[in-house]
Amino acid sequence: PEPWALGMRFRDEPEGLHRYVVRRGSQADGAAVGDLPLGEDIWISMISRDGRLVHVRGDTVLQVGDEVLALAPDDQAGASLFRPQ
Repeated sequence: PEPWALGMRFRDEPEGLHRYVVRRGSQADGAAVGDLPLGEDIWISMISRDGRLVHVRGDTVLQVGDEVLALAPDDQAGASLFRPQ
C-alpha cells in the first residue's frame, strides 16, 4: 500500500467527474495541458504520475500512463483526448 491515499466522500454521485489514463498515440500523449483542445467544458483538476501528484499548469506535459481527473459535461467530451487516434 502507498503511504498516502486521497479519498473524498460525497452525499451524491459527482456529476461530470471522470478519470482518464493517457494512452500511447492519444492526442494527450506528450502534449502540454494548455495545448489540448479542452474548450470551456473540460477542466483538468488532478494528474497522478507514477503514484505522485503532478502540478496542473498550462505547461505541464502529459505522459503515457498519467492518470487524469477531470470535470467534463459528459465522458465523451474528454475521453477522445486520452484514447489513441
